[in-house]
Amino acid sequence: MRYKIPNFLKFLFVNILSLFVFIVFLRAVFYFYFLADLIVENSDVTKALFLGIRFDLKLAIISFIPLAIFYLLIKGFFKKRIYKLIYVIYSGVLYFVITSFYLFDFGHYSYLSLRVNANALRFLENLKISMQVFIESYPVYKGALLFILIIFVIIKYNKWLYYRFLKSDFISVKKNKIIFSILT
Repeated sequence: MRYKIPNFLKFLFVNILSLFVFIVFLRAVFYFYFLADLIVENSDVTKALFLGIRFDLKLAIISFIPLAIFYLLIKGFFKKRIYKLIYVIYSGVLYFVITSFYLFDFGHYSYLSLRVNANALRFLENLKISMQVFIESYPVYKGALLFILIIFVIIKYNKWLYYRFLKSDFISVKKNKIIFSILT
């Protein structure tokens, strides 16, 4: 093979795929928990799922653009420990934000039967009352424990992924790095 795909691009694709699968999983959980019993035409459900999955793929790709730019600006991504720390923190925060949004969306839909929109900001007007209703209505402590567990597993997965690609790292010539980065 004349051109060997740079290790970081494989690493980036696996990260995008992992985030995409995670978001689609959250979408499927929402659908089966809240919407499976609704009487809706199959064509509408198919169209909505197709648009949602397209959005999820775009979100996963856009989410890792900063990491791709970071890689292009530095040398030795798999060589220095600080880059591993930056990657783990970045991916952890990314998954934290997305999971938080989905959990808030689940709760909002459970409470009002509406997806999250700008009207949800009205709950911030009187935060004390909103938090009291939230704590009394939902299993907050069990949910928080599950949320922490999910983030812990994701961080462990990202560390494992980094070490897996660290072991198979190879030095790509600058020409190949530029060609594959442009194609990507």
